[in-house]
Order: sequence, then C-alpha cells, then structure tokens
Amino acid sequence: MSMNTYPVNSICFLIDDEVAAYTALSAARQDGAIPEEISAVLDAGTFHELAKRGELPAGFCDPLCAEADDTCFCSAFHGNAESLFPEWCKEPISNTYENRYIVFINAAREPRLFEAAYASPAQLLDEFQSRFRDKGIEMPPDFDWWAHLVQLNGTAFC
Repeated sequence: MSMNTYPVNSICFLIDDEVAAYTALSAARQDGAIPEEISAVLDAGTFHELAKRGELPAGFCDPLCAEADDTCFCSAFHGNAESLFPEWCKEPISNTYENRYIVFINAAREPRLFEAAYASPAQLLDEFQSRFRDKGIEMPPDFDWWAHLVQLNGTAFC
C-alpha cells in the first residue's frame, strides 16, 4: 500500500468538539430525533458547558459527525492550527496535531496576484457566520467565532 503526502496550507474555520456539538444538535432538531441523553442535557441547561469541554453523550462532540457538503477533512494530519486573529479571541486556538483526523471549512475565496481575497477580517468572519446561519445552525451568544478562524499548516497523508 502506498501513501501520498499533501501539503495543507489553508485559511479555514476549524470544526472542533464544540462546533460539532452544535451542528449535531441542529441536524437532530431538523430530523426531529434528539436523543434522550441530549434532551436531558438540554433540559438541565448544561449543553453549552459540556459542548465546550467535548463531553456530550451520543457522539455529539465528534467532528467526524459534523461533515456536510462544504466541510473538508484530513484523515492523517500532521501540523498546526493557529487562530488568525488571536488578539480578537477569548481563547485563541493554537493546536499541534500528529496523525489526527481534522475537519474544517475552507474560505470560499482565495487571494489573487496583487488582490486580497477579503476586504477585511470582518468580511471573512461574516462568510462563515452566514454559512452556519443558512444551515440553521445556531451557536451560543458567547461563541468564540474569531478563535475558529485558523491558518492550517501541515501535511496530510493519504
């Protein structure tokens, strides 16, 4: 069996355990099939805290389950994810991965020679917020959107 290596250098929105929890909740609500364990957590008012810690039952914090038509993944990623604008984050992301499965959404636009892809950081953020809103995925009011705008640098092995 041969393996290929691919460089990964991407501006994207990182799907971590917390984001996966809200995408799973949205899908469950749309299907009208919220698992009993999740209903209990929602009724207790602890969904938000458990999602942040990646401790929800029923696979609700699994980024693998967050895959949709606009998500990308690397099954064996070696590299880093760093928040693009750490000064605007409550808790900037600075993760190093070794042979990890990661899920993310790429920015829709790429820069061209002598031309920026986005007029401002706010325009980039708005793109991702709109994507989530259009899919009916609601994030909590204190969600750290800026932290999840990351630069991925590394290698994927397939």
